[in-house]
Amino acid sequence: MSLDLEKQLCFYGAYHHNPVNIAIHMTCVPLILAASLLLATNSPTFIPLPSWLSIPNLPLNAGTIGAIGLLDMECFEGRAPALLDNLIQALVLAPFFVFMEFLFKFGYRPELQKRVNEAVGKEIKKFKTGKTNGTVKNGKAN
Repeated sequence: MSLDLEKQLCFYGAYHHNPVNIAIHMTCVPLILAASLLLATNSPTFIPLPSWLSIPNLPLNAGTIGAIGLLDMECFEGRAPALLDNLIQALVLAPFFVFMEFLFKFGYRPELQKRVNEAVGKEIKKFKTGKTNGTVKNGKAN
């Protein structure tokens, strides 16, 4: 896996270009990351929550968030999720991509954002051309 920032942002951006899709990811990815880190720590809660604030069925909620993410890709991007192409890259890159999207919204490195958006546009065009020609496999144009 290359560590080229632009290349990685282009990979992820090609799968997440629709504004609704980006908004869903900006909301859900931090929640999924926090939940994953909390589950990985296997520690008790540090701050007891009142019962009205607690989540009575976390597995259902986590599954629902996952299902929304998969439906989001199909409905708003029209392609398979990035994790089908490269699971580790997609899982590691998702929080970073969301963080960069927040930074871009506040004007961070507009020249980088412009280059990434141009490259993403080319990747999406390549994907759509491949989809029309029937040369798309797992959401990626060959």
